[in-house]
Amino acid sequence: MPLRKSAAIEVPGKPSEVDSFAVCLQAALKQWGRNVPYDCVTGLAGTAFSPPLDRAARCPALWMEAGADIRMEFLAHAMGFTVERGTGAELRGKGAAGRFARRAQAALSRSGVLLCRMRREWNIAAHTAQDGTYLLLGPAGPGSLDDLAPDARVYLLRPAERSLTSYEALHAAVEFGAMAASGTCMAKGAAFGGQVYDAWLERLRQDAFCPECGENEWRCAERTTGRARRSHVAATRFLNRAYAFLPSDQNADSLRNAADTFAAMATALAPYTEGDMQQAWHDRAERARYADSIARVRDLHREAAGHLCQAAGTV
Repeated sequence: MPLRKSAAIEVPGKPSEVDSFAVCLQAALKQWGRNVPYDCVTGLAGTAFSPPLDRAARCPALWMEAGADIRMEFLAHAMGFTVERGTGAELRGKGAAGRFARRAQAALSRSGVLLCRMRREWNIAAHTAQDGTYLLLGPAGPGSLDDLAPDARVYLLRPAERSLTSYEALHAAVEFGAMAASGTCMAKGAAFGGQVYDAWLERLRQDAFCPECGENEWRCAERTTGRARRSHVAATRFLNRAYAFLPSDQNADSLRNAADTFAAMATALAPYTEGDMQQAWHDRAERARYADSIARVRDLHREAAGHLCQAAGTV
């Protein structure tokens, strides 16, 4: 994966493919000397099993940026860090002199990091400049507090010991993965259960896939495709690890079947994530085949959700 660097922060991955929350958390863990694979982060977070749909995002390229932090406390226990919640208002303007901002400044000088939900993607800050401003970075490059809304979610993280064993974390991740895939989990502003595929197909039936981006809407489709496919790859790899690690009496066949189904989903989208989207987008026949592929992925998602529910013992 390519790396973008600012000070000592490293945020891996292409912005057209990765979940910005996951790679920022991955970068935070690396700050603490913990090299955790991207697939493990998204698997434990649950977004690998159902890319979330941000109902408020008008541009499809931003559909999958919501709901990624739904499992923050669990991630803290599974990976080893503490969590203190704040808001954008507490880091900007008059809030910059408040208690949370002071604690953040102090923590950043002692291995702490900030994860900030910006308007378009998550950013991480692990250092401050000499004037006390935060050095923010996301998958797309340097960020700015100007993109931080007053009610934006901000998390101050500090390294700590894990309170869950690998077995406990994997087992809980599979259980939550079943909830995410089947849509029975709840997250403010985000919808799971594969609803992103229904929204995707609905847009493809309209004259404009992304009215905001106009003639460049093919880039929105390319990013949406890349993000979805990368989540399918992550789910496949995570479940294969879980299959190898969890006891064989825990519905192992269902785990393997779920992994195989997510792999088939990734294969269905592969032709549209290799730089050929622009040409395909303006070809009526190719556009129809693309829509058929999304419909195929939606159907496969339902199969994968069923396998995960069997593995988790929820059906």
